[in-house]
Amino acid sequence: MEGTPDKTITLQDVAARAGVSTSTASRALAGNPVISEAVRQSVMEAARGMQYSIPLRKPRSKHVVDLVTVVMPPVGARVFPDPFILELLGGIALAMRERGRDLALAHVVPNNDDTLNALLKSNSNGAFIVLGQSQYHSALNRQFRQGRAFVVWGPEIDGQLYCSVGGDNFAGAVKLTRHLLRSGRKRIVFLGLAPFEAITERCRGYRWALEEAGLPIDPRLIRSADIGYDDAFDPVNDLLDGSVPFDAIVASTDMIALGAIAALRRRGIDVPADVAVVGYDDVALARHATPALTTVRQDVVRAGQLLVSKLFRREAGLSAASERLPTEMVVRDSCGG
Repeated sequence: MEGTPDKTITLQDVAARAGVSTSTASRALAGNPVISEAVRQSVMEAARGMQYSIPLRKPRSKHVVDLVTVVMPPVGARVFPDPFILELLGGIALAMRERGRDLALAHVVPNNDDTLNALLKSNSNGAFIVLGQSQYHSALNRQFRQGRAFVVWGPEIDGQLYCSVGGDNFAGAVKLTRHLLRSGRKRIVFLGLAPFEAITERCRGYRWALEEAGLPIDPRLIRSADIGYDDAFDPVNDLLDGSVPFDAIVASTDMIALGAIAALRRRGIDVPADVAVVGYDDVALARHATPALTTVRQDVVRAGQLLVSKLFRREAGLSAASERLPTEMVVRDSCGG
């Protein structure tokens, strides 16, 4: 039964009861958005049960707003973003809901430093999650120096000041290429060079695995493509029309991989008997394709949790370190097992 607060109970006692650190207990009682709602409730229950005098919550800073805006990557001529981006948005939305915060999509899709700066200036107190950074890396560094609260989905790159969360693209591509090599494939295409740092890392992993196996890098097997389904058709047809021999494709996204399978089938080439195809991201379509697509899975739920938690640390004036998430290869029918 609750009575007069016991002044001998300390914050350290409450933290021990709740099973958290003293600093976490302090932030939870102060309503700091860095702390999840589940942890905050646990600490509050411990404090009430011990009759700890809970300090009055300070009003939130005028620089902290409830709405977090997601800045989408450019989609080029496509109407919708890549399916992986939509699944990542779901992971972010789940984490935001757990924190009791609202999420919005920016109505402007920036494609260079100037358009990104204009977007951020239009909401000078807002917090942002930026999906991809290759097109505006220098602008993001400037925004960081100015104290803006934002985090980025993408790999950590040279000279980066801001916090980013991304998958281990290099390791994921190494796993895929090694798997194809172990299955006896020797003439492996990389399909999907695009101006995105994540794709560049995947190509680097592909090249490294070939060099590890003692195979030469044939520049004819490295083909440019955007990240969509239809973008695979021209480079696959160019390979076939040019009589360039190949027996496998490492596609930089699942959608490119599915497009490549369709292009090969139109030319009477069997997948995986004639050409093995692997993708990247493990979007829902990959699991339901025929043949089901071998790919690399990125944990969008974990990614969403990290992006949101690191954003709230930045919003609270705390540091947030960049983080690289492990990836998992999922072997299905498109590479012959």
